[in-house]
Amino acid sequence: MPGMEKEYRMNRKPHIVICGIYKIQSKLFPSKFYIGSSLDIYSRWSKHKNDFKFNRSHHTAIQNHVNKYGLDDLELFILEKCKYSNLGEKEQNYIINQNPPFNLHLLAGRIDRNFLPVPKNLKIAVFQMQRRILLLNELAPEIIIPLNI
Repeated sequence: MPGMEKEYRMNRKPHIVICGIYKIQSKLFPSKFYIGSSLDIYSRWSKHKNDFKFNRSHHTAIQNHVNKYGLDDLELFILEKCKYSNLGEKEQNYIINQNPPFNLHLLAGRIDRNFLPVPKNLKIAVFQMQRRILLLNELAPEIIIPLNI
């Protein structure tokens, strides 16, 4: 899609920024793959590789695979270029339809970052609950109720 690729210079090399959905797949076992999304897929891939190389990735299934078969067994595929506003929804659709074995969670990472609309009545209910907690904390300060609901 035009307008979603920008060229930057990273480490003195041209760097194309692509926003979209990507797949990290094993060459030896093509049925083992991970689906993710990023504002900059190539930078994200570099970060993944660096984390795998130094055994510090929080993606334990892929990290275990890399520890056993090596980093060279993984390859990157760009599944779809899209706008930032569509990342969460599109990633979730790929996860549901393809059921990637390397994904630890079946909920897209961006879903919890305002990609799913919160109903207005729920926002009002949370606000009212927070007000009641503040009032309770004033009336009975010995009872500590956290506000981060």
